[in-house]
Amino acid sequence: MSVDSINQIILDPRYHEPLVLVKAVRNGLVYGTKIRFPHALVLVSLFGSGTTQQKIKKILQLTRDHAFVLAKFAFFYKLICMVLKRANRGKEQAVHSFVAGLSCGYWVFGRSAVASSSVVQQMVMYAMGRVMMGLARLVVQAPGEKSATIATHEGRDWRGSLLRAGWPVSASLCWGVVMWLFTWHPEVLQPTLRNSLTDMYVVRLVALERLTLALLIDQHPREQHADDSGGNSRYVNSEKWDGLGTLLLRNH
Repeated sequence: MSVDSINQIILDPRYHEPLVLVKAVRNGLVYGTKIRFPHALVLVSLFGSGTTQQKIKKILQLTRDHAFVLAKFAFFYKLICMVLKRANRGKEQAVHSFVAGLSCGYWVFGRSAVASSSVVQQMVMYAMGRVMMGLARLVVQAPGEKSATIATHEGRDWRGSLLRAGWPVSASLCWGVVMWLFTWHPEVLQPTLRNSLTDMYVVRLVALERLTLALLIDQHPREQHADDSGGNSRYVNSEKWDGLGTLLLRNH
């Protein structure tokens, strides 16, 4: 079969819908690979344990998982949207995208069989933060406007005040809660965030029955030190050094 014949099939309107599904899978695989590979490369190299071969295997596994998850979601989302549109006599409605997203969200991200995956959890949390920001902007968006900025509501109504205060309050509460959890309940934080904060600050282990020192050492090795009070152990990164090298260039 010649290239021209293949192009004729690809451009034939009769095959448009199935090719949309093919394209959706392709885009999910490519985008997932582009996003996850550099992310996994950096994090596994910095925080991962094991041999070089094990780290490479972990990087490829995380990349594959991310790409496959996006490909599955893209395929089933487009498929459900097509089915709903056909059922509605070829008319697309706003609720179709919600129903399709809801269904695929459960099947791809929400089922107990996949919910424990670190890749799935990271993707849901990534989306959740942006959904919350989008909904917040929608709340203060005046009727007929396509965007909401402080300038558009300056001195006009309650939306301007909410826009001015919304981000400072949200950012302050977010980091206040993050650091409180990190200091007193580190076991409930997502491991990547916990490892990043551990690398910069001190973790006081106030509940060893919840998060044992052995678990922390396995995930992010650091030297163990005794607490000043003689009680709980501590991870010491930002409060201990023995010279210029361990002050500025590296941790212990």
